[in-house]
Amino acid sequence: MPESQDIAMKTQNHRSVGTTEGQARSPLLAGTLDACRTVAAKFNELKDRVARRLAGETGNGVPENLLMLAITEAEALAWATAYPLLLLPVLAEEKVADLRRWEDRQRRIRGLAA
Repeated sequence: MPESQDIAMKTQNHRSVGTTEGQARSPLLAGTLDACRTVAAKFNELKDRVARRLAGETGNGVPENLLMLAITEAEALAWATAYPLLLLPVLAEEKVADLRRWEDRQRRIRGLAA
């Protein structure tokens, strides 16, 4: 079998592992999928709470799109660790603190240019 067909077949098989028309194939896999969904849901709830808290703390000082970008960057970093739920709040706070410093610097630069 040519290599490209072999890779395509593995990719196709990989996609079909675990579910058939929405139903899990094995109890172990079903449990794993449920655990992943639970962690992802808890993570999203935590992310929303952290985002609301940080948005309230920053007030109008930082544009919302930049705030959400900072929180999304913190989310990506948190998922790269063994403890994403534990580290997300701290990483988000660090990213937002960096964003505030950047925004303050931009205001000073604009003030000098005006």
